[in-house]
Amino acid sequence: MTVGCLYYTDFHADPKILEICKDKIRQGFGGEIVSVSLNKPVDLGKNIVLKNHKRSYPTMVKQIILGLKELTTDVVFFTEADVLYHKSHFDFQPKRDDILYYN
Repeated sequence: MTVGCLYYTDFHADPKILEICKDKIRQGFGGEIVSVSLNKPVDLGKNIVLKNHKRSYPTMVKQIILGLKELTTDVVFFTEADVLYHKSHFDFQPKRDDILYYN
């Protein structure tokens, strides 16, 4: 089973926090990473920039859909830009492929 990481950001948090969170993902995750950023690029995995959109829940959903379409993996970990993910977060292995798992 292949594993990917979907990272999405609107750059709303302090840039220092965003950088620390990205570093944690880089250190803890070893698979395919697709990042979808709002209106400007981000240096994490393969980046897609969603241009000319405002920060909102519908925009976040668009970012997620774009990233999911780009990933080629069986399993996807969603990662938000302002959350610190310990490397053990990515150890989860689903027991079935017909169920969505959340945290």
